[in-house]
Amino acid sequence: GKGGGGGGKARKVPLSGVDLNLPASALHQSYADHTWPMVANRVAGVRFKSENLREQWNFYSGLLGMHVIQRDKPGEISFGYLPQGGFLAGQHAPFSLTFTKSNSEISHGKAFGHITVTTDNVPRLFQRVSRSNATIVRKPASAAEGRTQIAIVGDPSGYKVMLLDRNRDYQEPMCRVKLNVRNLEKSITFYRDILGMDVFRTHNSGERREKLAWVGYGHETNATALELAYHGGSKLPQGNGFEVMTLVTPNIDAARQYLEKKGANFEMETDRGSGRPKAITVRDPDEFMIRLVDEDFYQQGLLAGLRNAIPPPESESESDAWASSVSPPGCEGEGEPAKPSGEGEEDKKEADTDATPAETPAAPVEDDGAADGEQEQVQEAPAQEDDAGDKKEGAEGDSSHDE
Repeated sequence: GKGGGGGGKARKVPLSGVDLNLPASALHQSYADHTWPMVANRVAGVRFKSENLREQWNFYSGLLGMHVIQRDKPGEISFGYLPQGGFLAGQHAPFSLTFTKSNSEISHGKAFGHITVTTDNVPRLFQRVSRSNATIVRKPASAAEGRTQIAIVGDPSGYKVMLLDRNRDYQEPMCRVKLNVRNLEKSITFYRDILGMDVFRTHNSGERREKLAWVGYGHETNATALELAYHGGSKLPQGNGFEVMTLVTPNIDAARQYLEKKGANFEMETDRGSGRPKAITVRDPDEFMIRLVDEDFYQQGLLAGLRNAIPPPESESESDAWASSVSPPGCEGEGEPAKPSGEGEEDKKEADTDATPAETPAAPVEDDGAADGEQEQVQEAPAQEDDAGDKKEGAEGDSSHDE
C-alpha cells in the first residue's frame, strides 16, 4: 500500500524477473555452465554377450516381464519395460538390455556389478525366478527382519540382476547399473566432468572399506543411474561379457566439441549414408566402453522394434509355462530368436563373426565376493553393515542400499 500502510490500494506492477531462493535439491546440480551440452543426456542401455539368446528371452521376458523391443538384427536381442499403453511417438526410448550371440566362452570378470530391477513384490518374484535355471546369489530378508526387500540372482548367462522393492522414489523400472571401480574419486571426476553427470549421493560403509557413489542425468528417481562401487583399489578383471554402455545425447556435435575442450580421448563414428556424426566412443578410468549416440539416430534405430515389441506373458501361469518351454514364442534355432522374414544368408554369416576369445575362464556368479560387495553366503542372515546401510538410506528416502 501507499506509504507502506496496509490500507492503501495495491498497484499492479509488471513482473519482469524474480529471484528464487531454492534448496540445492530443487536445482539441477550440473556443476555450472561447463557441462551444459551434456546435461540433457541420458543412460539408455547396456550390451552384453550371451551364449544362448533363447534362455535370455525366457528369463528377461518370461520371468521379469520385459518386452522384446529389438530383434531385427541377426544374433541380437534387446529387452526393456514399455509404459502402459505401449510406446508413443515423441517419448524417449526405454532403457534397454541388449544381448549379442557369442560362440566363444564368456568370462565375466569382477568389474561389472549388476542391473537393478524394481518390482512390487521381491519375495514373490524371487520364488518364481528361483524355480528357473537362475543362480541364487542373495535371498531376500524375511518379513520379520523388517528390512528392505532385496534379492540378487544370476541370469542364464551369469549376469547379476538385483530385485529391489519398487516405491514412489523410483519411476524407472531398471533404475541402476552397478560398476566396480578401483578409484572412486577418479571415476566420479570422469562421469561428472567429462560426461556431465550429476553426483546424486555418496555412501561410505566404514568397516567394509566400501565406498559408493550414484551418478547420472536428471534426477535419480526418474532415470537410470550408475552406481560406482569402490572395494579396495586393486584392478578388477573386466572379462569379455560386458560390451558397451550407451548414452543418448541430443546434440552429438556439441558433445564432440565439449569432449575436445576437455581433452578427452574419443573416437568419432559417422553415418555411412549421410556422413553425419552418429556416435562417440570413450572409455572410463576402468576401461568400460561408453558410446554416446545421437538422439535422432538412436530413436530411428529403435522405432521399428518398439512399434512391433513382443509383450511378456500376461499371467504367472503363462510365464511359468513359457520359462520352462523348449522355445518361447517366436524363437527358433539353437538359442537364437527368430529372424524376420526376408533376411539372407549374408546376415546369417555376420551373426557368427562376433566371437571374442575369452580372457579368463568363466567364473560362477556366486564367486563375486567382496569385489562386488554382494553377500556370498545366501543361507546366512545379511551382515550388520548391510543393515546399517539399509537403515541409513531408508532415512534418506532411498531404501535400496545393495552392499
